[in-house]
Amino acid sequence: MGFPPFTAEENTWVPTQRQDGKIALVTGSSRGIGFETAKTLAALGAHVVLVGNDPDHVFEAVIEQIVNKIGCERSMLEHMHVDLGSQRSILQFADKWRARKDKRIHILINNAGIPGIPGKTQDGWEMCWGINFIGSAMLTRLLLEFMTPTKQNSGDAAGEYHASGMGVEGVHGGSITVGESNSNAQPKDADSLLKLNDDSCDPARIVFVSSSAHVFTMGLPLDEKYLTSSGGGFFSLRYGESKLAVLMFARELARRLESGLRSPMRKKKITKENTLAIPDSGPLSGPIHVYVVHPGTTFSNFWNGFPTFIQNIIQKLSQSAEAGAFTSLYCATEPSISHQTGLYYADCKVAAPGYWVNDPEKSAKLWEYSSQWIGLDSSLF
Repeated sequence: MGFPPFTAEENTWVPTQRQDGKIALVTGSSRGIGFETAKTLAALGAHVVLVGNDPDHVFEAVIEQIVNKIGCERSMLEHMHVDLGSQRSILQFADKWRARKDKRIHILINNAGIPGIPGKTQDGWEMCWGINFIGSAMLTRLLLEFMTPTKQNSGDAAGEYHASGMGVEGVHGGSITVGESNSNAQPKDADSLLKLNDDSCDPARIVFVSSSAHVFTMGLPLDEKYLTSSGGGFFSLRYGESKLAVLMFARELARRLESGLRSPMRKKKITKENTLAIPDSGPLSGPIHVYVVHPGTTFSNFWNGFPTFIQNIIQKLSQSAEAGAFTSLYCATEPSISHQTGLYYADCKVAAPGYWVNDPEKSAKLWEYSSQWIGLDSSLF
């Protein structure tokens, strides 16, 4: 257990909601906003997995730094390697996670990103597009099966709901107690039972770090010839395009997850011999909510490629990495927004995204294209 490194006098909103018993993954967490995000989640009681492409000794030093700063147990932190510019590395990461004894993920924060580097990823994508979008999208899709809504007041156990026609024979598991089938107060059908399950859950949360730079584009590019050509370096148009793709992908993911909870396919897949066997994790288990954030202009290692005098100017005009982590932490932990999904946030409140985002046809097309690019079925169910 640690103590939150903020005080109410310093900020309008501060992260105070305990996260005990939850497992959180934070990509790009060895420095900057990602480091501050991981540090605070650990201080709030979460078991934090720091994820990135740095060598083991770097992450070991980072973990030691967090332990010394907040006073949590060393066992509350671990690190795992992934290169978001390599689909092979992402697949290996997912395989390693699948092999774990405890596979649950309650919070996934896709924080890692680059401002732009000339060249291409190992898979041939322009660097920003390949790392900021393709890598984060693929990692998220592969980890969806482990996202775990939390049963309020009662751990994570899944429930089994035994239905006979329109009546209920019995219920056990999780925090839901339905009682005898002859009680008029109890649900009478599978749809009502699923709603009861979902309403009793604290949703698993996926947070994508985007940027207001998505506004300064000419729209979403989907031409593969363009997307596999080298970009122009730091904060070129490619950066904004990748962040626009992140935002549109996240909104489409939220839409598909929500519609899937209400679809007949969900009920069909988890019903066996008149029994609703709701799994512990994954899209069939209950609500998984999605949030997209603009962290604000933040001084961190993100700007390391710029000349020193430019970095000095940016530092004077920017917020600290601690402050830059607030909106991610807000979306990951704030109880009052647990019912929200698919929205864009800045300064710890809902914000209006750019014009290009409000194109459902383009979002659907991006989803289909990205599914092909990462080799996964477009269906979540």
